[in-house]
Amino acid sequence: MLVMYRHPSTMEPLLPAADSELADLALATESARTAGRLHPVTERVLRTLFRSINSYYSNLIEGHKTHPADIERALREDYSADPAKRALQLESRAHIALQEAIEKRLAHEPEFPNGSILFSMATDA
Repeated sequence: MLVMYRHPSTMEPLLPAADSELADLALATESARTAGRLHPVTERVLRTLFRSINSYYSNLIEGHKTHPADIERALREDYSADPAKRALQLESRAHIALQEAIEKRLAHEPEFPNGSILFSMATDA
């Protein structure tokens, strides 16, 4: 079984120092994406990675400490037997699924107003 993340620190830093190699990579990645030069496979892998990172930190801000490895397991539907840990895994999975749905909707309706997406998705269900 392959686990991408063993420690939360593998998802850090979120804001690299302005003079770091990571900042240079982030700038080059954004520039390539903007110019349409980021390979679709690379873009898909980065989007998947950042969805997990976003879920981890969003839940952490809310006081829900879901380990990155548990998020990866949840994405493979490998849930913990511990009810509390399982609930956190389900929350992370739902967070990532919603983010994917928003991205798909924006890809098909780029003029759609971002502020009303959550309301619209909730009412479409």
